[in-house]
Amino acid sequence: MGKLGPYNQNEVLAAIELAGGNISAAARMLDRRRVSLKTYIDRQPKVSQLLNDLRDDMLDHAEWNFYRATKMGDLGASKFVLQTLGRDRGYALHQEHTGPDGGPLRVEYDARKLVLARLDAITNHDPD
Repeated sequence: MGKLGPYNQNEVLAAIELAGGNISAAARMLDRRRVSLKTYIDRQPKVSQLLNDLRDDMLDHAEWNFYRATKMGDLGASKFVLQTLGRDRGYALHQEHTGPDGGPLRVEYDARKLVLARLDAITNHDPD
């Protein structure tokens, strides 16, 4: 692996697209080393943009899957959405050390932690 010679940008673009943004798979298609291809990608704005676009598309699909699963009543998906997108509503596993914009924390009793704990128990099949 690792043929010599310059990269052909059109071949690289095609390989990255065929590989769905997986750099290792694209490197294998091009008979190159992953690290070499990654260096090339980082130096070529058009290629780098394609990689970013493919990864953004994948994230959009993953978010859509969580959206659908949550709407269908999947408690594990609901818990994940609360812990990630619901952080600003207090659904977080970890305590923040600063408040909004780095200001002081406002401490209040909140049942949201109990909701997350209960969802965790349900998704792990704990009876109570």
